[in-house]
Amino acid sequence: MASITWDSTFNVAPVDTAQISAGAGNIRDTRLGVQERMTFEHYYTPGDNNANHGRHRAGSALAYYQSGTPSAHPDGTSLANDTYSNGRIWIKSDDTHRTPYIYDGTNGWREMGVVPIGAIVAWLPGNFTNSSNGGYTKVIDGSLLPANWKLCDGTSVNNLKSPIWAGASKFLPKLTDERFIQGNTEANAGVQGGSATVTLLEANLPSHNHTVSITSADASGSHVHSLNGHTHALSPGTAASGGSHNHFMFLNGATATSLPGAPNNVVVYKGTIIGAGYEMCYGIGTANLGRTETHAGHTHTLSGSTSASGTLYTGDHSTGHQHLVSGGTGFTGSATPATVVPLYLRAMYIIRIY
Repeated sequence: MASITWDSTFNVAPVDTAQISAGAGNIRDTRLGVQERMTFEHYYTPGDNNANHGRHRAGSALAYYQSGTPSAHPDGTSLANDTYSNGRIWIKSDDTHRTPYIYDGTNGWREMGVVPIGAIVAWLPGNFTNSSNGGYTKVIDGSLLPANWKLCDGTSVNNLKSPIWAGASKFLPKLTDERFIQGNTEANAGVQGGSATVTLLEANLPSHNHTVSITSADASGSHVHSLNGHTHALSPGTAASGGSHNHFMFLNGATATSLPGAPNNVVVYKGTIIGAGYEMCYGIGTANLGRTETHAGHTHTLSGSTSASGTLYTGDHSTGHQHLVSGGTGFTGSATPATVVPLYLRAMYIIRIY
């Protein structure tokens, strides 16, 4: 097939005075131009009545769909540094995510960027009436999600187009119970944990003390203990009555002596009552003990009171000492779990399945 030049003369219409041969030439050139364009980006073989005639070749209006990087135009000519092919699309057929590429005549094929299968996205298809997230209005219904996206609601999915959810007993993650997504490594992907509340333990509390104010002696100096004047009343009463008994007393400087009329072999001591200045000469016992004669049961009556006035003191203690005090400040609290959920804005988590 002959090639023609697409220039301004090609579009010049023949005039009425032109010869028939000139008009025929223009018709032929037009046919050749259309044929060239047809074979460049469409299926066309002269003399062949193939049913694919006229359809776009891969890499024209139809994107390339192949595993290897495209290097030629649909007609087989080189694609290198062809700025006229800017914008051509290539879908990598052996890529799980079917990654699309776009041709840049300067930089070659460049990945357009695509959300990978299994990616989770927070989706909020609506708007608010103010800058404080108030007055939310849903604009797009959740049922209008693209077919390859699903709500993360924990339901079972079996889709043969999906490299992850093809087959029975394949469930989506459940993210409708207000849980958060935590970043981690591939080895720990899918592990769940955490709690919406926590009960604080002693180890969770910051270092602190409880101040207690107690009045005590100063350990470093002398001091006194004061006692206000007061009285102790003695109620009238008697000693307990009982049978016969003696009253013993010590004698001062008692010496053994004889006493007229004393029984034989009885030693009698004579001395003075200690501190009284009276002499006592009757008694049987040790040298320092005297005893009155035995009397029958009787009582002794005692009544009166002690008294004091003013402020009394126990004395001045010149050496430092302390008074030890023990106890506690008392218990309080109820160990109620504290909520640890931060501020949030609810949205839907959606996931790409193919």
